[in-house]
Formats: sequence, structure tokens, C-alpha cells
Amino acid sequence: MKILKVSLLTIALSISTFSQQPGTTAAEKQDKPLPPAVSPLSPSMCGQSAYDLTFAGKSVGHETFEIKCVAGGGFSASGKTKMDVAGTLIDLNTTIDTDKAGVPLKFSVKGNTGGQAIDQTIVVNKDVASVVSNGVSQETPFNGGVIFVGNVIYLSQFLVARYEVAKGGAQKISIFGDGQMTIERTARDEVQPVGLATAPSTPFDRYSVRFGPATIMIWTDDKGRVALINVPAQNFTAVREDYQAFAQPLHTALLASVRGLVPDYSAPANAAFTAEEVKIKTKDFILAGTLLLPRNAKGRLPVVVTSTGSGQQTRDEPLPLPGLEDYKLFSDDAERR
Repeated sequence: MKILKVSLLTIALSISTFSQQPGTTAAEKQDKPLPPAVSPLSPSMCGQSAYDLTFAGKSVGHETFEIKCVAGGGFSASGKTKMDVAGTLIDLNTTIDTDKAGVPLKFSVKGNTGGQAIDQTIVVNKDVASVVSNGVSQETPFNGGVIFVGNVIYLSQFLVARYEVAKGGAQKISIFGDGQMTIERTARDEVQPVGLATAPSTPFDRYSVRFGPATIMIWTDDKGRVALINVPAQNFTAVREDYQAFAQPLHTALLASVRGLVPDYSAPANAAFTAEEVKIKTKDFILAGTLLLPRNAKGRLPVVVTSTGSGQQTRDEPLPLPGLEDYKLFSDDAERR
């Protein structure tokens, strides 16, 4: 989007739906400490199951997997993932072996994604990983990071398994070949299954995973197994087959915690401008925004309209990047103009 460089008037607009980054909320941080959680790294993660995959509320695929507990405390897992998102076909077979700490020892992926054949194997020997991709070999340093493939859901179990629940707080997790993710256990959601209002509440631990500008929400059950994954910016959800009835209640719990926050879009004290709420009706929805005007302005003024991108966010367009957590792109720019 091209922004006109004028300095007299700025409107920041965002679709007035769920509009807050779903990480750790201020309300949650002010609550009492979270109850103890079951570690996602334990023999309880072993077994067979499947995930149903949806995009924008429509079924787009299915993943079956099995995690085996290995003598000596390690894990061996395999899965088959099939997806069709807007005509892009994904058909992958994967395997992974880890030590008892969840650190990868061997990984393989074979199949097709978007018409491109994939055949890759990674074998780890201490601090060196031998990678063979479609017949081409290379060696690369290995820092103990997680092997993570975004379209393979069961691998998220090995991602959250690296989180130290006893330590808590935001933790950096190294990703093999892709830098770091930040994981934080942010809430304990106790919900009832759809259609069973008299059933006792079932507890799920909610984790916020940040990878660059992206946010992934992960819920684990009372055994530490990944029950549901949601990627808000892509409107993508993966739900474990035995937790279908909890998918909507968990989404509702997330929305309720975020909607409890009311961002402050008012003008700072002694500012050279005013700030007022505006709403613009369209055919299908309402755009809500904040209008900044120079104090004592008269007559017609030039205008800049800024609109946030996709996903859950505020009108400030925050950047969840290291060192920029407090930077509010749109509001800081608008106030300077």
C-alpha cells in the first residue's frame, strides 16, 4: 500500500472484529499464578491419534500419526498429512526420532507440496546435522533446535515438549535452520464440550508461540498432549479427533480473554492533536478507527488512511519482533505526522 506523505491528518482503520494480538494479555498477567501444568514431554504423549484440519471453517485435510515411547526414554514418531487448501495439495509422510529430552536425532519427510516433490532426511550426530534433500547432501551445524514443519501438526508436540513448565514465562526455543520461537504458557482454560452443558469442565493449558510476526496458539490436555492448534492470521485450525467438541469452547475462551482488553487510542496529555472514534459502514461490515486532527484545525485538510493487515491485531499495528515489542507502527507514525 502506498502512503501519501502528508502530515496534517491521519486515520488509522481496522476491521472491528477480534482485533488484539492473542499472546499473553495484560489481564492474564495480573491474575494469580497459573496452576501447575503437566509437562508436554512425557510417556503420556505416546499413542495413535489424528488431527482434523480446517481453513476458514471448512475442512481441508486430515493427519494421522503415532508417537512411540522408546526404551531408554526417547521417542519415535511417524505421520501422514494430507491437505488441500485453495487447490494447493499437500501430501507428506514424515518420521522423527528424538532422545529423552525431545532433541531430534533423525527426521525424514517425503511427498509433495504444491506440486513440488520433497524427499529429505536429516541425521544428527552431536553438533552436526547431515541433510540429504532430493539426493543432494550437505552438513550443517546443529544447535539442538526443534525440527518444525508448519504443515505437519503432530510435530508441534515436540515443540511444546521443549517448554519448561516448572520455569514458566516466555522461553526461547531454537528452531533448526530457522532461528528461534518464543513460547509462553499464558492461561488455563476450563471449558465444557459443546452440547453437554452439564458435563464437568475440562482443563486445557494454552500456549502462545511467536515465530517472527506470526502467532500460533496451542492447547494441551491434562496429559500434556496437543489437543488444538490455531493460527489466527491464517484462520487455520487443527483439532485432535477426540477433542472436536472442545474446539469452539476453547476459541470462545481465547476471544473472551482478548476482548477484555480495551486498547487506549486517546491522545496523550498535551498532544498537538485530538483523537476521536470513527466508524465507516460498508456493505458487509463496519470499519472502526481513530481520527487524529491537529488542534484548532480549520477548513479542509489532507488525509492519510492506514489499514492493518490480516490476522488479529490492534489499530496500532504492533510488531511482535525482538526489541520492538513496545513499538506501535501506525500510532507512532500518525502521532509524529
